[in-house]
Amino acid sequence: MRKYGVLAIFIQKFLYGVKTLVPISMSLAKYDFKKFIFFNIFASILFILTIGLSAYYSSEAIIAMFSYIKENPWIAPVVLFSIIGLVWFTMERLTKKK
Repeated sequence: MRKYGVLAIFIQKFLYGVKTLVPISMSLAKYDFKKFIFFNIFASILFILTIGLSAYYSSEAIIAMFSYIKENPWIAPVVLFSIIGLVWFTMERLTKKK
């Protein structure tokens, strides 16, 4: 943790499930608390800006996509069944390899 501590603080903001483990492992490794707080606040600001700005700038494309789906309602089931088929196919291939 001392070698990759700063990188771990930044990455943990973007990976679900790791957000709990990194602070616990930092405290167990006796990582400097002030340093952790500083980088955690900076990583939180970066995370908020990344998610917020990407949502803001992609909102027009998402609204256009949903309006297209509203005009052509047959697309939604096709996409849904395609995703289900892809997951099914992938799971079948993964279970056959073992």
